[in-house]
Amino acid sequence: IATLGASCGGVGILSMPICMHYAGWVLGTIITIAVGVLADASLCMIVTCCRLTGESTFPGIGQKCYGSRGHTAVLVTLLATLLGCAICVLLVVCQLSQIIARDVLKMNADTFLLSTLFVSAVVVLLTFPLTLLRSLSRLAPSSAAAVLALAYVSLLLIGSWCVQEIAAAGVASWALTVNTLAVPSIVIQAFICHFNILPIYAELRPSSKASVGTLIHSTIMGFVTPAYCLFGIAGYMQLGTTTENCANVLLC
Repeated sequence: IATLGASCGGVGILSMPICMHYAGWVLGTIITIAVGVLADASLCMIVTCCRLTGESTFPGIGQKCYGSRGHTAVLVTLLATLLGCAICVLLVVCQLSQIIARDVLKMNADTFLLSTLFVSAVVVLLTFPLTLLRSLSRLAPSSAAAVLALAYVSLLLIGSWCVQEIAAAGVASWALTVNTLAVPSIVIQAFICHFNILPIYAELRPSSKASVGTLIHSTIMGFVTPAYCLFGIAGYMQLGTTTENCANVLLC
């Protein structure tokens, strides 16, 4: 649950308040729940394909079902998805690292050490060894730490909302504008964790594989989706119209 939760409940949660701003907190919540249901169903479908084909990789399933063209199509799609997710995470890490170095460590903002290029290079060098691990179970400690960090930030945001005395201006329950069209794509990106479900399934004990559906439902619908909704609403309720300038709520 920790590994799947860390894969799904990642940096995408930081964009949930702006989704609520673009769609209104009621419509934004409906869209988030709908995408959560689709993510849950698609993860179960991937596991079913794995069982039926006997393949444990996405390219292998594509090869089994559609031949070499299926293998190539799945491989290209998977690489594009992983590249996009990696870029999103890298951008967020760079932004937060620069702020911490400038405001906490009191470093000069104009120094090369805080440039996006240098910070990106350091992040890649530090995280690359993790990509060489052949087992996701070895990432269990880091996955648990990621879930705890997510819970900590969420509790802080929700707690500050609960003690808020003055309501933020411009909060809407329903909004239909051009910006609303961007909400499904942002939320879908936040739920992307499908590339890890097959390795997670392969490493489950044989006795636990029969209950993988419960694992998926508990993670997506029991943890990630409610967390996204609460985080988005809490952030939007506190920031109001200011949310427009906060694609990453931690930068507000």
